[in-house]
Amino acid sequence: MKRITFSKTIVWAVTLMMSWSGFSQNLLNNGDFELGFNIGHQGGQAPNYTVLTTPYSGTTAAGNWTIFTNPQPVNTTSFITSGDHTTGSGQMMIIDGTNVGGQQRFWKAGNNGGGVCGLTVGVTYTFSYWIRSIFTTAGGTLANIGVQFNNANNVTLVSGSATAPTVANGWRQVVYTFTPTNACVNIELYNNNTDFAGNDFAIDDFSLTAPACPPPTVSVTQQPTCAVPTGTIVFTNPVGPSPLPIPTDLFISEVTDESSGALSYIEIFNGTGTPKNLANYKLKIYNNGNPGPSNFCDFALSGTLNNNDVYVVGVGSATNQGGVVPDLVVSACPGFNTNDNVRLATSADVEFDLWGRTDGVDFTPLNQSGYTYRRLDTAPHPSMTWNPADWTAIDPQDYRNWILHLPSCLLRIQCEWYKLSNESNLHRLSSRYL
Repeated sequence: MKRITFSKTIVWAVTLMMSWSGFSQNLLNNGDFELGFNIGHQGGQAPNYTVLTTPYSGTTAAGNWTIFTNPQPVNTTSFITSGDHTTGSGQMMIIDGTNVGGQQRFWKAGNNGGGVCGLTVGVTYTFSYWIRSIFTTAGGTLANIGVQFNNANNVTLVSGSATAPTVANGWRQVVYTFTPTNACVNIELYNNNTDFAGNDFAIDDFSLTAPACPPPTVSVTQQPTCAVPTGTIVFTNPVGPSPLPIPTDLFISEVTDESSGALSYIEIFNGTGTPKNLANYKLKIYNNGNPGPSNFCDFALSGTLNNNDVYVVGVGSATNQGGVVPDLVVSACPGFNTNDNVRLATSADVEFDLWGRTDGVDFTPLNQSGYTYRRLDTAPHPSMTWNPADWTAIDPQDYRNWILHLPSCLLRIQCEWYKLSNESNLHRLSSRYL
């Protein structure tokens, strides 16, 4: 197609308004082990692996593992002194390599090793970890780490090596990519080297990320002329087979319940394309399957929520946690825990969005308090249908990425107006939303 250039008599203005997430959030909870043992993962299990806890005796046997800040106190004779990879003073997983064959797993992703859910089939994900050797044995052999992906294909070792680095080479990263064939993928690690001499290592900073959103590609397919005073712009990338519609209203994007004390958070997201007057909305919290909201738990919102922004509500009387600073605090409402639900409604009491079961049945991880639920970008929103598959459940509560959580890869296009220099009327530019 021949490109028609703009006449000097035409004023052309196009404004693109985008919520574009260029970062990728780690989908693994406690990948840096700062939350301790068997949170967000499952360590090696008996009979071939045995967990050690403080105080340490200073000796280990093949198959022993722990989470600590320094290998040396765990085995004062055979392990070196080393900091973790994250900060140099944090925690890492420390493993005395097993001498039992058969690909004995020492780490599995997810609580109780249940894997990671909420993935998008057909999208390429990146899985990585950092590893270093920690043995002092002269001539000791190096661990050889195998990775098993279930419900995935196209598994590729992108960088690093399955063989652990030498002690002198310190921490080294190992990176894989894979494509899920199911929304839930199991990732498990094992050590192929069963040699008793050496074969001891530390591992840290597990990460699982989706591809970062690419920058949009825009082309002008029709330029305005004096004869045809309209133009068209087309966004050719990213284009998915099922583009997400612009949300029809506000929706609940994340909730968190503290494991102790009366403290819950609710995050509301505006992706409608226009600011919203929150005086037209309210939140309602229903406890224990009751037909109506609990006392003090039917409350109005206030202020203005801009497009592509969040509004955080804290409920309960406990002190704020995790650096979260709510926009609204409702201390008289006790919040929610294992069998409750939260509903977003208009000020006229028309409910239009829901988190949680409504029948009073426990549904949270392990049926306990202390969790975070993050709504998937691909989930219907808003919606009065509760579907746990529409949310990523994290146990225990995780505040580290709380305010950063926004639905990713949302594209909003606002086209301004243009006019011919000899006209008083404005003409609107047509556009496509992909």
